[in-house]
Formats: sequence, structure tokens, C-alpha cells
Amino acid sequence: MKRILYIFFACAFSMGMYAQETVVTSDNTDKTDSLAQVVSKLSAKVQKVEDDKRNESIWKKRSKYFHIGYINQTLTHQDISSLKWKSDFGVSLGFGHTYYLHRRALFNMLKFGLDITWLDISYAKYSQPKEWTEPSESTYPDEDSEDFDLGVHQVELGLHIGPSITLNPIDYLKLSGYFHFIPSGSIVIMNDEANASYVSNFAVGGAIAYKAISLGIESRWGKAKYNSFAVDEDAVDTDDIGGGSDVDIDNVLVSGKNRLKTKSLRFYLIFRF
Repeated sequence: MKRILYIFFACAFSMGMYAQETVVTSDNTDKTDSLAQVVSKLSAKVQKVEDDKRNESIWKKRSKYFHIGYINQTLTHQDISSLKWKSDFGVSLGFGHTYYLHRRALFNMLKFGLDITWLDISYAKYSQPKEWTEPSESTYPDEDSEDFDLGVHQVELGLHIGPSITLNPIDYLKLSGYFHFIPSGSIVIMNDEANASYVSNFAVGGAIAYKAISLGIESRWGKAKYNSFAVDEDAVDTDDIGGGSDVDIDNVLVSGKNRLKTKSLRFYLIFRF
């Protein structure tokens, strides 16, 4: 009998200890789960703050830009096949803004945008083609006459608009590409002749950037029919002017049309802020 009671009390004690350990273990597990949830929430908040700061420094603070570029450009007369000028020197300036189409970067590294360059101005000075010689009206020109020769120059003022894509693979390094439509006003000086026209230019290019500094390259092309104006020197008789004779302005100013095509390769130094 005593042996049976001993076994009974031993079993009861063991079951009580097991139940107590189970309650303690359950309480510890609940506390551990609660602590893990708190840590997870804090980590998520910290990560969100870091992502916001990264998004601010990489994307929002680098959406505006100013660029200065070097131009290698050719100007081709489409009505005279042998007449083509190459630039001796060319430079461009511009500033604009990239408007990203979504707030968060796709895959935390990719954004699509719309570029608008509010002002783009370029200048190119050309050398005379070696294979082209302008025909003279006389085999023996008047030694006292002086040719009015300004050289060949081109100035364009335009606006860029077009889509772009930007990839941020690591740190502050960014790679971008774009296609732009560039409505422009163009003026070309050809010796004693002025040409002016609206030109629909197009450009495709790309850039590599680290923080505020970018290096870019662009191919641009466009063509138009220019209105040309020149002074007919033969219609101006200096002796008559000195003698008080009237000069017919309509006969002095000669107008015409020139179909010109421009193609250029441009290298940029870009500052983003």
C-alpha cells in the first residue's frame, strides 16, 4: 500500500513540475515573439528612413541639371552635293529638369523620366570646304574691290523634351539614356549671306554620373529649308550714292532659299543639383 501511495505522489509531482515548466516555456515563447515583432517593426522603420534619405540624395537632389558641351558638327548644302562644311570649333550651353514618372525606384535602382531642357544654345564656326571654290564673276577681278566675307557660322536656340531612363546600380553611380525632340531656331551666316529657319532637331544620348558630376555624349541631327538674304554689291553704285542718287532697296537686298542639313556629335560636362 505504501508503495502504491509513493508511486502516486511521485507521478503527481512530476506532472505538476511538467505543467509548471510548460507554462514558463509558453510565457517565455510569447515574450520572445513579442520582442521579435518589436525589433522587426523598428528595423522596418529604420530601413524606411534610410531608403527615404537615399531616395532624397540620389534622385530628388539630382533632378536639375546644367551642361556645357563641345561640338563636332557638319553642315551640308542639300542642293549642292559637293558643298559641305566641317566645324573648326563649337560649344553649347543648357539647363533643364528631369521629372521622374514614379516616386519609388523600380527594383530599388531604376526610374523612368521626362527631360525638359528649358534653354539650349549652341554655336559652331566652320572652315571653308577644300573641295569647293566659289565661282568668280570675272577672271580679272577689280583690285580695288573688297569681298565682304564673314566666314561660316551657325547659332541655334532650342528646347529639349523627351523620355529618359536612369539606372542606379550601386552607391551614387547612375547610368542614363534619352531620346529628345528639339524644336529650334537656327541662323547660318555664309560669308555675306544670312540664313534663318525653324528646325526640328532630334537627339539620342547617354551619360554616366557620380553624385553631382556627369559626363555625356549625344548625337544630334536636323534639316530645314532656310530663308536666305544677301546684299547685291553690283546694285550698289557708290558714286551714285555720293552724288545723291536714290538707291532701290528692293534691288539691293536679294532673297532666296537654301536647304541645309546639320549633324553633330556632342560631348558634355553636366552638373546635377
